[in-house]
This record gives sequence, C-alpha cells and structure tokens, in this order.
Amino acid sequence: MILPFDEAGLGRPVVLLHARPVDRTMWRAHLCLLAESGVRAIALDLPGHGDAASVRRDEATPWTDVLDTLDHVGVDRFVLAGNSPGALVALQIAVTEPQRVHAPIPDSDDPVCRMVAERRDITRSRVLDRVRQAIAEGALPPETDAEAIAGLVYGFLMGISTQARDGVPAETMQRSADALLALWGKQAETLVAENRAKE
Repeated sequence: MILPFDEAGLGRPVVLLHARPVDRTMWRAHLCLLAESGVRAIALDLPGHGDAASVRRDEATPWTDVLDTLDHVGVDRFVLAGNSPGALVALQIAVTEPQRVHAPIPDSDDPVCRMVAERRDITRSRVLDRVRQAIAEGALPPETDAEAIAGLVYGFLMGISTQARDGVPAETMQRSADALLALWGKQAETLVAENRAKE
C-alpha cells in the first residue's frame, strides 16, 4: 500500500514515523526545520492513521508499506526517525532492510546533527530557566539545586543515553539521578503519610 505523506526539502532523505494515536501531522513543524538544514524530510501516515487506509491486524505489515511508499517516491537509502509505534516500525525496517537505512554518525559539520544539537541546547536552557523561576517564585525551596533538577527534567525528556552521547558531564548526570531518587523518596513518604491520615 502507498501511504499518504508530506515532504519538504532536498538532500539526504529523513523518514519520520509518527506515534499513536496521532498521524504524520505530528511532524509538521519538523519538516520545515529539517528542510532548512539541508535534508529531504518525509513524514508518512502509518496504516489506520490519518489519511491511510486501515488493514486487518493479522494482515498488517506497516514496514513493507513504508518501504513501498519510499520506492514509489524514488527513495532508496534514508535515515529513520520514529516515535512510539513509529519507532517499532523503524526498527523492523532496520532489521529487515539494513542496507537501505543510513545511520548518521554524529558530526559537527553535518547539518542535521548541528540542528539537533542546537535544539537540544535551547531545550536544556529553557528547562533550567523554568526551574530557576520556580525557585525565585517560591514554588521550590531556595536550596534547590537548579542544575540538578533541570537535568532531571531534561533527562526525562531526552533520555540519559542521549545526554551522555552529547557530552553532558557524568557528574551532572549523577547529580540528576541523586535528585530523582531524593524526590522519589520524599513523594513516597508524603503519600504514605497522607494515606495513614485517612485511615
């Protein structure tokens, strides 16, 4: 089946596979950013989502539909990005057709890697700003380690492995892990106390 798709830009193809229950429109803002960075961004609707026809569960092979669609638009090799079930489809494609999947190696001269690194820096900075604002407004205690809490939140957003790959110091990640465990313990103690008070 040829899947509905949107695309923007020219250059190395980057294929975007969406999460559930959304469709290819979740990538709308990314298409322009990727196109500006010098790649051809292609966002597809997986079967049963958006404008794509539904198929019976026992007949579903969304990875072959993705490959058929890419063949249809003349794309042989590509970079894959997937979210939720889109990530599972991307993994299946990488396993069944590894010769077609181009795995980007982080390179400061690569426009996509550079754009992603810049966006991550912006996100890190915004998270830290919000934590500092919460401390200033009294929502968090004044002794709160803003960098550790920002690292904790950003870790949830991006994953600890992504931070390690991007060169975040191990000490910062350890402080973030310590802060998470401390918050977890305080939250658990509060819940236990509240439950006991209700008894």
